[in-house]
Amino acid sequence: MFDIITDTHRIKPKIQIEIKQEAEGYDELLVGWLGELLYQYSVRGIVFKEFSVQELSPKAIRALCWGDKPADEIKTEIKAVTYHELEFRKTPEGYEAKVIFDV
Repeated sequence: MFDIITDTHRIKPKIQIEIKQEAEGYDELLVGWLGELLYQYSVRGIVFKEFSVQELSPKAIRALCWGDKPADEIKTEIKAVTYHELEFRKTPEGYEAKVIFDV
């Protein structure tokens, strides 16, 4: 998501925050968690680059997120995370998701 907003290659993991989200299922959990990340960007100006999921269940996620305020130009503003054509599935390697953003 943040690669759409700016060039994350130059973002240093200087600021750490913990994000917790609760929901009724994985789809709602994913949209809510991404929405909270987008909220943190909108309010605090932080672009996140690294994530460590501490807890994950069908109804809750707790993750540590690292990032910084971007020095580079903003490429695209994301308005919202949507449920449109949302896909979320478990794979042998972990989880895979397809998310469409409102820009």
